[in-house]
Amino acid sequence: MDIVEALQDLEAKYDFIFKEKQKLAITSIFNCQDTFVVLPTGYGKSKIYSHLPELYELVTHAKGTVLVISPIQALMIDQVTKLENNGVSATFLGEKQTDKSIPARIIEGEFSIVFSSPEAVLNKGPWRRCITQGVFHDHLKAVVIDEAHCITQW
Repeated sequence: MDIVEALQDLEAKYDFIFKEKQKLAITSIFNCQDTFVVLPTGYGKSKIYSHLPELYELVTHAKGTVLVISPIQALMIDQVTKLENNGVSATFLGEKQTDKSIPARIIEGEFSIVFSSPEAVLNKGPWRRCITQGVFHDHLKAVVIDEAHCITQW
């Protein structure tokens, strides 16, 4: 199955249609290209990365994981809830994460999508370790910077 067929399968499964710019971004990511997406609020940017693990599995028959870096913890928690309600295994890292089992579960590959604050990824510690080793790391297919307009320094 190629990416076009996989996109069509997901459209039928979830009863929605990917917009043209969503398809272009997903195809670019699948072609291993750095992809910068600027689209208006409400366009469905999160739909681009939220379906990547499932698309990758459809196309390659292998597990794929995605790391989403977001500076807004409330948004991360909301996204995780929405994804889990749609059957996508997701979690978040950061100071508001109280479940002590999360690092081990990430390393074991339990989650397809992990949201992280920039600090959790950049600072040495348990959060950084859990995304740089194990099954999650070995199957990492994309790193997404969400809410990039909040970045004050690159």
